[in-house]
Amino acid sequence: ASGDAPALRKAVGMVWAASDEVASGPLDNKGCLFRRLAEVMQGVKAAAKELEELIAASQQAAEGGEGAQEGRQEAGDGDEAAEAGREAGKAEEEAEEEGRQEDADDEGEGDEEGDGDDSDDFRDMGVLRGAEVGTAEAAAGLLGAAGGALRAISRPLLEGPPVDAEHCLDEWESLAWHADKLRSGCEALVACLYPPHDDPSELQGQAESVHTTLELMLAEFPEDYLGQQ
Repeated sequence: ASGDAPALRKAVGMVWAASDEVASGPLDNKGCLFRRLAEVMQGVKAAAKELEELIAASQQAAEGGEGAQEGRQEAGDGDEAAEAGREAGKAEEEAEEEGRQEDADDEGEGDEEGDGDDSDDFRDMGVLRGAEVGTAEAAAGLLGAAGGALRAISRPLLEGPPVDAEHCLDEWESLAWHADKLRSGCEALVACLYPPHDDPSELQGQAESVHTTLELMLAEFPEDYLGQQ
C-alpha cells in the first residue's frame, strides 16, 4: 500500500488543481465569453509587439549599414593617391599582372557568391530591408485595428444585458469563434513577414484573411449591445 502513496498524492494534487480552476472560472456565459476574448486580445498584442520589435531591429540595422558604407567611402577616397602610386610602379609587370588578374577574377566571382550567401543568412536572422519595412508597418496598422476591434467588442459584452440561449448566445459564440481565427491570422501574418519572402502571395493572403475576419466579427456583433459602446 505504501507503494501507492506517490500516485495517490499526485491524484489528490490534480483534483485540487481542477477544483481551484473551477472556483476561479467564469460563472456565466458573459464571463466565459469575455475571458475567451481577453485571451485572443493577449495573443494579438503579443503578435503586434513581436512585429514592432522586428521593425525596430530592421530600422536599426539599416541605419548601421548606412554609417558603415559612409565610412568605407571615406577610407576609399583617402587611399586613391596611394593606389595610383602603386599602379605606376607595376607598369613593367603588365604581362604577369594579366595572368594574376585572371586568377583574381575567378576568386572574385567566388567571393561574390559567398557574399550572396551571407546576405541570405542575414535575412534569415529576421531583418527587413527597403520596402519590406513599409509593408511591415502597414501590417502593424492592421494588427492595431484588430486589437481596437476586440476592445470595442469586449466592453459592450460586459456592460450589456445577460447572454443566454434566448438572448444572443449564438451570435456571441460565433463572434468568439471568429475572434480565435483573428488571433491565428494575426500570428500567421507576422510569421509571413519574416524574410526571406519567397511567396508574396502568401503574405497578401494572410493580410486579406485578417481583414476579412475583422469584417465578419463586426458584422455579427449583436445589435442589442450597440448602445453599450
